[in-house]
Amino acid sequence: MDLIKKAIFDYIGILHILKKSGNWGYMAIVAFITSILGLSALFTAYKTGAYIADYFTELYPFSFGKKAADTFLHLVPFTYIFAIMLVKYIIFIAVAPLLDNLSRKLEDNMFSSGRINLKYTYLQHFKHVLRITGRAFYKEILWTILFSVVGIIVPVAGLIGFFITQSYYIGSCYTQLVLTRKKPMEELLSWTKENRGLALGNGAVYLTILLIPFLGLLLASALAIFAATKSVIESQNN
Repeated sequence: MDLIKKAIFDYIGILHILKKSGNWGYMAIVAFITSILGLSALFTAYKTGAYIADYFTELYPFSFGKKAADTFLHLVPFTYIFAIMLVKYIIFIAVAPLLDNLSRKLEDNMFSSGRINLKYTYLQHFKHVLRITGRAFYKEILWTILFSVVGIIVPVAGLIGFFITQSYYIGSCYTQLVLTRKKPMEELLSWTKENRGLALGNGAVYLTILLIPFLGLLLASALAIFAATKSVIESQNN
């Protein structure tokens, strides 16, 4: 719980740093890219939502509970959940180089002494990002399927499960992006497991911000990488 609280409050802790970080140009580009991708995904979800719900209702194999399944699939905006699930990873991959630069600049502003970072090429960095994202997306899909089944029986439990799952895995992407310049991949994954609370807290606030109409798309990614940088660097120093 302490790590979750830290990750959440680090969003507040980085606000005063943003005023003097001089990163508004990078943030504007990130905001533009995320807005285009996010709005495209939500528009597609809006157009296809009812059709997809009807399709999955027809796939339900049992007569028992079919009405409940139909109600759940139409009540819960699955297309929006899937759109958010998918687009947040697409956004992450698309703006990862910019987010890495923002993270480095914030680290320099937070600590006056030089920091030791691993050396890698842009191609190596891109491979790291793909590996981080692919691993998180794959596991999130598995948990989402599980909570979809749970949601048919207990809708509230399904929704809570969706939120926790999406929060943890997108939060792990942002914390691991910071860690790619600090640790080899094997150590990075171990560190993430030992500090799950940071990923969960970071991702929970990220998703909450993302749900704010339009403004969330503009701010969520930049704020998430700033907060993740603060969380990771300070946790490593303790």
